[in-house]
Amino acid sequence: MEYPIYIEGRESGTLSETTEGLYTVFRADCPKRNGMIRLWLHGGGQSACLGLLAPRGERLVLTRRLSRQARAAFPRTIERVSDQPRAAAAQRTAPAPPPPTPSPAPQEPDSEGWRALGDGTLLASDGRHAIPAALPPDSPLAPHLMRIGGRDYLVFRL
Repeated sequence: MEYPIYIEGRESGTLSETTEGLYTVFRADCPKRNGMIRLWLHGGGQSACLGLLAPRGERLVLTRRLSRQARAAFPRTIERVSDQPRAAAAQRTAPAPPPPTPSPAPQEPDSEGWRALGDGTLLASDGRHAIPAALPPDSPLAPHLMRIGGRDYLVFRL
């Protein structure tokens, strides 16, 4: 199966889903652009993050090989592939409900001291980096989220 990929509301590439032995393999291909782009699969009222597109030459690509058990965590029927965590937000048909708050609640530091970079990440004056994160509450990384300026980020030091 092949699906169009929508980035910033525009068709910008394709995602193929194939079966290779016992595995389902997703392969995404888009023209190169700036910033980090996560692909989300939407369908049947579900949305799940497939992964982050990576640069390869003049393209952005993603290959994800899933077992049957891992594939079950994604929408059974894919209706849309986009850079938005919720299909409703990408289609602009209805307002999306606010994302669930991870438990335990992330720290709420002052948003001052963080500088926004062009790719959607933040940089602190002390060298910390923050990347936007939309994680389910049961994610092992959820306790490591920080809320900065009303949005959840994973914060790390390079």
